[in-house]
Amino acid sequence: MAAEVVGGALLSAFLQVAFDRLASPQFVDFFRGRKLDEKLLGNLNIMLHSINALADDAEQKQFTDPHVKAWLLSVKEAVFDAEDLLGEIDYELTRCQVEAGSEPQTFTDKVSNFFNSTFSSFNKKIESEMKEVLEKLKYLEQQKDALGLKNGTSYSDNKVSQKLPSSSLVVEKLPSNLHKLTKLCFLEFENTKVTEMPIRFGELKNLQVLSAVFVDKNNEFSTKHLGWLNLHGGLSINEVQNIVNPVDALEANLKNKNLVKLELKWKSDYIPDDPRKEKKVLENLQPSKNVEHLSIENYGGTEFPSWVFDNSLSNLVFLKLEDCKYCLCLPPLGLLSSLETLEIIGFDGIVSIGDEFYGNSSSSFTSLERLTFSNMKELEECERKTAAFPRLEFLKVYQCPKLKGLPDQLVKVKYLDICGSMKASCLESFDLLEQIGIISSCVSLTTFPLDFFPNLESLFLLECRNLQIISQKHTHNRLMHLTIVSCSRFESFPSEGVSAPRLRIIQIDGADNLKLLPKRMQILLPSLSLLQINKCPKVEMFPDEGLPPNVKDVSLSSFKLMASLRETLGTNTCLESLCIENIDVEFFPDEVLLPHSITSLRINNFPNLKKMHYKGLCHLSSLTLHACPNLQCLPEDGLPKSISSLEIWNCPLLEQRCQNPEGQDWKKIAHIEKLTEVVGGALLSAFLQVAFDRLASPQFVDFFRGRKLDEKLLGNLNIMLHSINALADDAEQKQFRDPHVKAWLLSVKDAVLDAEDLLGEIDYELTRCQVEAGSEPQTFTDKELPLNLHKLTKLRCLEFENTKVTKMPMHFGELKNLQVLNTVIFDRNNEFKSKHLGGLNLHGRLSINEVQNIENPFDALEANMKNKDLVELELKWESDHIPDDPRKEKKVLENLQPSKNVEHLSIENYGGTLKNKDLVDLELKWESDHIPDDPRKEKKVLENLQPSKIVEYLSIKNYGGTEFPSWVFDNSLSNLVFLRLEDCKYCLCLPPLGLLSSLKTLEIIGFDGIVSIGDEFYGNSSSSFTSLESLKFSKMKELEECERKTAAFPRLKTLSVYQCPKLKGLPDQLVNVKNLSIIYSMEASCLERCEHTVSHNSLEALTFFVFPIMNISMSRSFDLLEQIRIFGSCDSLTTFPLDFFPNLKDLSLFSCRNLQMISQDHTHTSLEILSIRSCSRFDSFPSEGLSAPQLWTIDIDGAENLKLLPKRIRILLPSLYVLNIINCPKVEMFPDGGLPPYVEQVSLSSFKLIASLKETLGTNTCLQSLSIKNMDVEFFPDEVLLPHSITSLKICRCPNLKKMEYKGLCHLSYLKLSDCPNLQCLPEDGLPKSISSLKIWNCPLLEQRCQNPEGQDWNKIAHIEDLIVRS
Repeated sequence: MAAEVVGGALLSAFLQVAFDRLASPQFVDFFRGRKLDEKLLGNLNIMLHSINALADDAEQKQFTDPHVKAWLLSVKEAVFDAEDLLGEIDYELTRCQVEAGSEPQTFTDKVSNFFNSTFSSFNKKIESEMKEVLEKLKYLEQQKDALGLKNGTSYSDNKVSQKLPSSSLVVEKLPSNLHKLTKLCFLEFENTKVTEMPIRFGELKNLQVLSAVFVDKNNEFSTKHLGWLNLHGGLSINEVQNIVNPVDALEANLKNKNLVKLELKWKSDYIPDDPRKEKKVLENLQPSKNVEHLSIENYGGTEFPSWVFDNSLSNLVFLKLEDCKYCLCLPPLGLLSSLETLEIIGFDGIVSIGDEFYGNSSSSFTSLERLTFSNMKELEECERKTAAFPRLEFLKVYQCPKLKGLPDQLVKVKYLDICGSMKASCLESFDLLEQIGIISSCVSLTTFPLDFFPNLESLFLLECRNLQIISQKHTHNRLMHLTIVSCSRFESFPSEGVSAPRLRIIQIDGADNLKLLPKRMQILLPSLSLLQINKCPKVEMFPDEGLPPNVKDVSLSSFKLMASLRETLGTNTCLESLCIENIDVEFFPDEVLLPHSITSLRINNFPNLKKMHYKGLCHLSSLTLHACPNLQCLPEDGLPKSISSLEIWNCPLLEQRCQNPEGQDWKKIAHIEKLTEVVGGALLSAFLQVAFDRLASPQFVDFFRGRKLDEKLLGNLNIMLHSINALADDAEQKQFRDPHVKAWLLSVKDAVLDAEDLLGEIDYELTRCQVEAGSEPQTFTDKELPLNLHKLTKLRCLEFENTKVTKMPMHFGELKNLQVLNTVIFDRNNEFKSKHLGGLNLHGRLSINEVQNIENPFDALEANMKNKDLVELELKWESDHIPDDPRKEKKVLENLQPSKNVEHLSIENYGGTLKNKDLVDLELKWESDHIPDDPRKEKKVLENLQPSKIVEYLSIKNYGGTEFPSWVFDNSLSNLVFLRLEDCKYCLCLPPLGLLSSLKTLEIIGFDGIVSIGDEFYGNSSSSFTSLESLKFSKMKELEECERKTAAFPRLKTLSVYQCPKLKGLPDQLVNVKNLSIIYSMEASCLERCEHTVSHNSLEALTFFVFPIMNISMSRSFDLLEQIRIFGSCDSLTTFPLDFFPNLKDLSLFSCRNLQMISQDHTHTSLEILSIRSCSRFDSFPSEGLSAPQLWTIDIDGAENLKLLPKRIRILLPSLYVLNIINCPKVEMFPDGGLPPYVEQVSLSSFKLIASLKETLGTNTCLQSLSIKNMDVEFFPDEVLLPHSITSLKICRCPNLKKMEYKGLCHLSYLKLSDCPNLQCLPEDGLPKSISSLKIWNCPLLEQRCQNPEGQDWNKIAHIEDLIVRS
């Protein structure tokens, strides 16, 4: 049956908006004016075009590949994030323009103050969010190969449009004179606190995209004003209860608006006076048939109008009905023939769902794929007697505690998630399930019967507190993944073993009662490759027959299991990786303990391990040591030569001995190629445990119910955090081998911290409410904590960041159960002292303020910080504190030493010295607007802040001295690997940093006073910067010269020069640089003077961005360059000589306005991708043709002067696969020899080229896909026009096309018609039967004729399997 979907232009629409914005000079001016990083704009532009290039292919493949569909959804979210971010900038630009208008006006005092006071924070926010968006887009773009996505055309037309401000700024009102922007056609303000529309808003009659409106009884703007607007895209109408007269709703004229997404929201606490009026209002808000996504929240009627369910919305694919608590029955939604996703949430009054839900139809919900029931407190039954849900795959049931069963028609569901819902008996009929996730649900589930689910592939059982057994009588041929976590009563597998020949992964964690692993594993589980048995204390042996032969990865936390592993495996095994955790031994491993096949060993959390045996490690190539605090040294004989990878993580004693070069164990490991020391790791598990404790609290659910919040959010968060927790151990192992896993783990930690912060806010609010409900009335403000807080004797978590609290309340020391405390403040006149911390078992984060009030250093010692499981610690003295006795200050700090687990340490306004502190990461920051009175005092302060030699990372920002103390450069910091000096604007010369022998990364930023960098920077040494690998100069406004006469930078690989506009040259010694980026830097002819920098044999990647007056001198070969990207730069570049770049693989030349030709004398054997865009003067390729046997993509767009394609293309470009020739009006023919034989994809915008294509190809061709764009024809294609080999045809942006010819389409299987506004109909004879996929986008006349079932052309396309019609 044909699947028809209407709408979906959001992605392309938002991309077009983004391209328009990024092309705006105001955006670049904004970044320059705010001193933001301009390269972010360029990178975003590149990434969005890269994503756009993949979009067409992805939108075709999403219907056959669920991974591509998921990728496309992620892309849309990322693009929307990017558009929101650009909208914020555009909103700020708009605001500035409005405020600079003809008369003074108020943007509300509060909002004006906001903008004035947060200028710098806004800048930081923009840069941070843009980097985050870039990371998302880059990650998605990198997945293209794995998904098999191919590039299409990557650049959209630059259409002139006035759009704007999408804003996520936290403002409360829109500008009062917004109405003056009379040409405004795009306005978004999601995620703000705006609750009303400004006066005269109805005058904005050109609006086409509007994210939201608020209905206000007392405001002149009402829903009838919407009737004047030609809106499309998405719209959210809020405060619908304020529509007093249903006629106003009718005048909104939603029925005639081209909206694809609509939200209708009443206020959550609204109590309707007249349910009939409510229904009439909703009836009159009926959207057009084009709507795809519809959400109705807090509707106050008792029943829904007919348009919700009678297929008036024939293209509706998503419907959410939420908290419509006055409805006692559901409408017949089963009649919605296109509906794919349905969410029913918070219908408190519904006890039973029966036939009324399905409608009078022999088959209901014919297209539904995803169904969610959530927070249905009273729902007991959900029944259906006739057919329904033929396509349903995903079913989620959350917080439906009384539900006894589900309809028989749900038996085809493949993926089931349940949380806090249902009885175990409800699962028995789901025999087609492929994935089951059960979290904290099904109290009655004691036995999980595998036989009931013959198609099950993945089973996740988390916190099923009564689960005891997994039963099985027959072999299970589908199961591949089995996870059992925190099921404390689980005790046994099937008595004869788990028979699952495809099972690859078994993960069991926290099964306290389990004694035996499955029997006969070696025979019954032949595919098993990963086995994890952790925190199962009663499991002491493997099965007698041993482990399966293909097990490669094992994780254990039992010494008995580990001791029996070698004997269990025998001599025939594939086992390569072993992880051992939480074992109490002092010496490890014994010589004969580990199987010889193991090459990778991870030792994790051995608290008492002191010594390692050399002979037990002889077979290893990789060794990881994690959280072994008492491990004193490596084996006396060193480590075996076979070990090529060593990672030491949270082993403080060992880390000291492995320092380079003075560490006692350094020589034992110096030969190892991959040597990594990582500090930290406890943060994630600590905060996850806090989150689980909070989410398990009944008070949290009561809080959500009492505040009428969405309870399902708690359940969803619990599910996600447990899912993350289940992956965390594996990720922490794999992060060292896989950088993508490491990046994922860092993102997870950030997200978990955000979740913990959010839960902390709720916990704080609960605490406040409980205290206020105490015995006597009292006041709680953000200036003081409650006086009777001590009465909460069971309080475990207290956080009060971003408040004005300056002291702890009386009796605070009585809160003995506190585990998480973000802040304490010491007061000389208060009974709470630092010694009271000694009795608290704190973990997570802690900030200790007013440390100067600790009079007796012994009190600091009694705080017992050394034995607290803190991972983040801040110690703050009063900023104006003047110490009487620096020795006492030092003793206090000494006695506040934290435990070895601490990962983040901050010390502010300390009155002693740092020289004897074991810090590895130190930041010293002055206020950015600090104006020093006495530079000598500034230097003395910095001199006295000298850290110990252990420090590895040092950052100094806004320092007010004129020179640096000697410890910064005299190798006192012998282990320093990273140094950043930023905005030290009073320094007129740099210190001799070349003397720092261990320094690997150096960043010099914002030294406004420096004009020249000479020998003083390098130091008096024959060779300087001997270890430096990355060097960055940024925001050096006056810097002109950077010279060095003797050797330097022997290992430098990456050089970045940002915003150094006057720089004339670079040092001669940059002979090994592989990656060079010059962004908004240097004057004309700069590269002529730094030819030695870029014309050598090391450079692999070169990027120039937007400095048109730069000249490129190319007199020598760039032997190792693999990638060149030049954007809007190098006006002197008229000829690009390929011969100078023999290893070049990717060449992108964008907007090089004087580029005329590409020259070549010799065959280029490396070039794979050639892209020339918006180079209007480009007119020729090499005279004898372009010889590049590996070239597979040629992409030329906007070369207005180009007349001929490369000669002899068939012979010289044998690998060519993709050929795009767009907007090149003078190119009228293909080369005489024809196209290469393997060309599969061609994009053209010239009718003459299309007309000659068939003859050019002949009979022997691989060409399958043809895209035609921007062509001025009325009829297409002619019967003999297209080559017979073409099976895929895309016709895009042909504004005058009116009619299609049937015979010209006969060989096709795929046809896409896009942006052809005058295309009136399909061929009279219909479409050929060979076409199995048809996409029609933004062809309004044709769309009307293709509607199901009334459209005049519907019968011509009804047979097509893959059918999409969108506007």
